[in-house]
Amino acid sequence: NKTTLQYKDLLDSLSCMMSVSSNRSRARFSVRGLFYYKKDAGLRIDIMGPFMVPAGSIFYSDSLRILPEEFNSEMKNLFGDNGETIEDIAELVARFFDGRFVNEFFDPSVMEKKRRRWITFEKQFSSVRIDYRRRRVVRYKYFSNSGYEVLAEMKDFTSIDGINIPKKIDVRIPELRQRFTLKLTNISINQDAGKELFKPAESAPAPEAK
Repeated sequence: NKTTLQYKDLLDSLSCMMSVSSNRSRARFSVRGLFYYKKDAGLRIDIMGPFMVPAGSIFYSDSLRILPEEFNSEMKNLFGDNGETIEDIAELVARFFDGRFVNEFFDPSVMEKKRRRWITFEKQFSSVRIDYRRRRVVRYKYFSNSGYEVLAEMKDFTSIDGINIPKKIDVRIPELRQRFTLKLTNISINQDAGKELFKPAESAPAPEAK
């Protein structure tokens, strides 16, 4: 399907400003940072403190790493768990941009439902909804590595070099009663981003925000 394969085949890297806000009634918060993604390297988010001074970094490839250690504790306290929620969000973004979720639906057990401009592909524990007229993935449901059901809705798309990028992603984790909104601005794609940027132990300083 050309809609889903555009991420897998055409998107090598992406950088932007990203904000993550929580809509929980008891613990509302918002954090902002510089986001970097590169195919086969993972993602990195440099969280900004007051006056846009970097407070710490989140790395995700096959697993989550938050540095420095005191920032690790601060982020876990902010999200109210042991890091599962942060990892679930990072995993969701990585799955979406690297096209990994596409492989889930090349399976004989997948059911296809078509209605108006939507096509929904469903299997036992996951589903994806596509606006096939506009070539957009608009909804994705799956079970994360931490074992929770994650529901994501992609909105406010912008087309960059023929690739439809959502500027807003609403995320729900029903079992944890968690709701988050991710917003992306100042998006650039397929710029030269070295893999060393995504290695926590030897990570290079992040590029300055433009």
